[in-house]
Amino acid sequence: MTEYDASNNNFYEKYLGEKAITVTNNLGRTVEVNELVYLGGYFGNALEKIANGATGKICIDNDREIYTEQIETTDTFTVGSVVYFVPGGSSAQGKLTDSAGSTGVAVGTITESEGTAGTQTSVTFRPYLQKADLLPGVFYEAQSLITDH
Repeated sequence: MTEYDASNNNFYEKYLGEKAITVTNNLGRTVEVNELVYLGGYFGNALEKIANGATGKICIDNDREIYTEQIETTDTFTVGSVVYFVPGGSSAQGKLTDSAGSTGVAVGTITESEGTAGTQTSVTFRPYLQKADLLPGVFYEAQSLITDH
């Protein structure tokens, strides 16, 4: 990584090469590898098994498509529509849904779905870019999810 002198025109660079961040698992259960999660204001897939109360890395890369069966199978996922993530808890994983409900967070745009309306089996989506809270002279790996919609 190239570093720059922040005192020259108050210039700084945000490095996004890894596009993974460290979060704390506060779900009350272990997060499994590749499980989709919303932790600490970030949405992504777990890059490692994360015990309850421990820290671990999640990938928040938006330059990809995600295929998953971690969905609410009774919903209807339509190509081009927003997909939402309803966080899980101590007894269950979170799920992708077709509407925000009271706890859902908009996390991407649907590019493909399998199954029929009301009996979906999987969804493919393009995740949204996640928000930056920038401080001059600090380098960032990734930033918080934009939840304004």
